[in-house]
Amino acid sequence: MNKVLEFISNNLRFPSYSEMGHMGITREFIRYHYGNITQFKEYVLKCNPSLLSKFTIKKSKLQSKLYVVTTVFAGHRVNKNFFKALKLYTKTNNAELLIIPVGIDTGIFDPILKNECFIDREVYLNSNLQIIPFDTNITESDPISSVTRIVKKQSSLIIPSSKLRLKYIPIKKESIPRAVMTTGTLCELTNNSITTKRRYLGVSDMVNSAIVVRIENDEFFHFRQLLFKNNSFVDLGKQYSNTGVKTNSNGICVLGDLHVGHTDLTFLQDAITLLKRIKIKTIFLHDVFDAYSISHHDLKKELMIGIKKYSGKGSLKKELDLYVQMLDQLSKDFNIYIVKSNHDEHLERYLIEGRFMTDYENQKLGLQLAHYIYDGKNPLQEYYLQNSKSKQKQRITWLSRDSSFEFGGNELAQHGDVGANGSYASIKQLEALFGNIVFGHTHSPEIFHGAWCVGTSTKPFPFYGIGPSSWMQTFCIIYDNGGKQLINYVNGKLC
Repeated sequence: MNKVLEFISNNLRFPSYSEMGHMGITREFIRYHYGNITQFKEYVLKCNPSLLSKFTIKKSKLQSKLYVVTTVFAGHRVNKNFFKALKLYTKTNNAELLIIPVGIDTGIFDPILKNECFIDREVYLNSNLQIIPFDTNITESDPISSVTRIVKKQSSLIIPSSKLRLKYIPIKKESIPRAVMTTGTLCELTNNSITTKRRYLGVSDMVNSAIVVRIENDEFFHFRQLLFKNNSFVDLGKQYSNTGVKTNSNGICVLGDLHVGHTDLTFLQDAITLLKRIKIKTIFLHDVFDAYSISHHDLKKELMIGIKKYSGKGSLKKELDLYVQMLDQLSKDFNIYIVKSNHDEHLERYLIEGRFMTDYENQKLGLQLAHYIYDGKNPLQEYYLQNSKSKQKQRITWLSRDSSFEFGGNELAQHGDVGANGSYASIKQLEALFGNIVFGHTHSPEIFHGAWCVGTSTKPFPFYGIGPSSWMQTFCIIYDNGGKQLINYVNGKLC
């Protein structure tokens, strides 16, 4: 029995029949003395209950305004460096650490957690955010599969997983979309019992992370990710490790698609204020130009074209001048990289197809811009350089479709609309192509393993199209240690 207890203490699991055989404990021995393996395990529990999931665990009173939620798995050691960093974070920020245990009925957990608050039942952090401690499998590739229907019916949802996953579920217009998210794990990212390809891939996708949740009131909440990379995680410019806290201003921001002319300027100003506060100096922009004035989506919609002309929104020059003004304003505070995007390319399509020839309001300007196409130049870039009065032009870089820019191990130069061989890209395909990538295009934030999608910088509901929406005003901050977090704008507030 001492050998069995020693094995459990070292491995946080019961020995297999084969392993017990080496200890002199045969199947026949177990059947004769204990009846079956379940009764044998119950007897072992009585010998040293402090090793097991049955130890007394604190129950949270759920009275905090700031929570940090993560997952632990029975049979896995805790990453002590991550654990110490999280404890430092909760102490520094007056937050409560909530741990979702997986395998609590039969498993064995790291004794280091014996004084922590476990969530082993379904709870609400407010009326719109629920934690459900599903007994998930570490090998699941997509841990939210089949869970989204619960979110649509009830509330936003946090579920346990060894992976990071986030998806917003479309709901009726002008309501905040509901999110289903996973936490990542507090456990070490190793497993000595890999026996199948599925298990090997499942362990490979594990990440040390947690979700920090701030409860504003019973209706609104804010959340972001704490991604533990290179022995630390960064939250809003503060870097936490097992040794202390320090300032980290070496980050890059990827803003949600801008769509000048439809940009929510209040949101943008609040985002800029936060980025300046944490000393972010570089931003990546997607879909800066909207091309509403000359959009091919309105071809043959003569009445719609007439409405645009009558309202003054059919002027290409006015839209381009707004583009110049936006870049001039942003370049005062940031170095800017403009990611080649599909809406930016709408202008090139308009010129290549020669539609400006019958668009008499924009014909003259179209003729001038067409010369840039002949010379193989970017018409948006050339128009800006010719018309901007800013002294900060050198702070702006226009990327091409084939550009690559990596920071913190993340690819940042892809818009997210084009996949392999020119196909339409999905987040799963982009993750397969690039691994760690931050991109835009969909206006709906999402996380799938290392692929993270930002939202929009427009109002958080479609300015085109109808039906339920999952749009969110969300941007991403990437830090030099490889960590990143999505920042949402909810109820007129960030974080």
